[in-house]
Amino acid sequence: MHAQRETAISSTKKLCILVLLVMLTAGFSAAAERPAAKNVILMISDGAGFNTFIAASYYQHGELGKQVVDGFPAKFACTTTTLEDDGTPQQYDPQARWGDFGWVMKHGLTNSAAAATALYTGRKVKGAPIAMESRKPLITIGEIAKARGKSVGDVTTVYFSDATPGALAAHSISRVNRAEIANEMINGDTLDVLMGCGSQEYDQNGKERPADARKNYQRVGGKETLDALKAGTAGGRSPWTFIQTKADFEKLAEDPAPPRRVMGLPQCGDTLQDDRDGDRNADPFVVPLNTTVPSLATMARGALNVLSRNPRGFFLMLEGGAVDQANHDNHAGRMIEEQVDFMNAVEAVVQWVDAHSSWDETLVIITADHETGFVWGPNAGAATDAHPVSWDPIQNHGKGNMPGCKYFSKDHTGALVPLFAKGRGSELFDRLVKGADPVYGRYVDNTDVFKVMNAEMGTGDLETPAAAGTTPSAATQPEPVLSR
Repeated sequence: MHAQRETAISSTKKLCILVLLVMLTAGFSAAAERPAAKNVILMISDGAGFNTFIAASYYQHGELGKQVVDGFPAKFACTTTTLEDDGTPQQYDPQARWGDFGWVMKHGLTNSAAAATALYTGRKVKGAPIAMESRKPLITIGEIAKARGKSVGDVTTVYFSDATPGALAAHSISRVNRAEIANEMINGDTLDVLMGCGSQEYDQNGKERPADARKNYQRVGGKETLDALKAGTAGGRSPWTFIQTKADFEKLAEDPAPPRRVMGLPQCGDTLQDDRDGDRNADPFVVPLNTTVPSLATMARGALNVLSRNPRGFFLMLEGGAVDQANHDNHAGRMIEEQVDFMNAVEAVVQWVDAHSSWDETLVIITADHETGFVWGPNAGAATDAHPVSWDPIQNHGKGNMPGCKYFSKDHTGALVPLFAKGRGSELFDRLVKGADPVYGRYVDNTDVFKVMNAEMGTGDLETPAAAGTTPSAATQPEPVLSR
């Protein structure tokens, strides 16, 4: 049984990763001397563009400027482009973007696998590989953190073998190889905390499924892997402590002596909340939430409690994964539910840093992997003979009320996404600015997220923009704004 589970992690793949990690840590001995962050926390709202943040702010606060990220000192826009067919990086064109309403629906498109790979490895890839390039594994920031002696956590509100969480600690030629990805995450040595959905024993409403309805275990690595997790034997040399109930997640957040390694699989289907039954076009929170699952904030607190026991620090990725699903489905009410849940988790992280760490030793980065749905105000639209392009903003209808918005796509777009950073090393993004957007201000690239995190691991130096002297200065370029 043990050998079967280990087959998903080939010995060749392990050897490649080990050799690359040795080269990495050896090659940056000088960089390792620079003061580095003890803890790095990356939070990804999957599929959330600027207007997703705006809509949630209007609903939650009744105005802009009240979200916890509004107090972060580093505010940028971020490009999420992938590669052209010839392998060259796609370019963001601010003038074309704002001159043509449909431009971002045709240019700069990516997917979560390629975008997550760029965020975690600093490498642009094409297609849907998981931390791989030309069938060779790429070293992820999670593996770098582990090589530095840090603990590593991977937490999501969707199934844990999905592209964004999967790419942190697994390597596959395709994101669809879910059993392979799940088994590498579970049976590999990178992760100390793994939390996410995908159980086949419970449905989308948190109700236990009959035994004959439990048919697809691939997202958790197969039934054998799930059985091993429940028996406490999965995880190789260091088996996981396995938790499932909401009470277990809540207890973990307060446990004064938590387990060293925790795998949390909530009692639900593929998402905590977004898939639940009820009118999916209803206003936010009209359909009662599942009551048997934790929130992302609760999972964040539990993960932080476990990881922070390591005196060398940790790396933690937290994903609001179902924002993307709601935007794909054009369900604005559920998009706001998921984004509010994500922002509550951001607040929980900030509270943890204030209470248990400090901004001198912890770096927090908030961003998205790409924008989905191209959501704007209800009167937005392409130019006609009678009217120019309309960039009608999201309409504020007051706190607790559904804001006025409209979807113009069911897919990913090449629109810029927000990036906020606070804490040790957050100022490094200033050195990586690629240009200035007339609406959202200075922008960096998603590969720059890796560069900053890698530098704060003490294993890499920042790359400055190729055209020296052309980077817009902070004094002359606006910060990102949340509406036009």
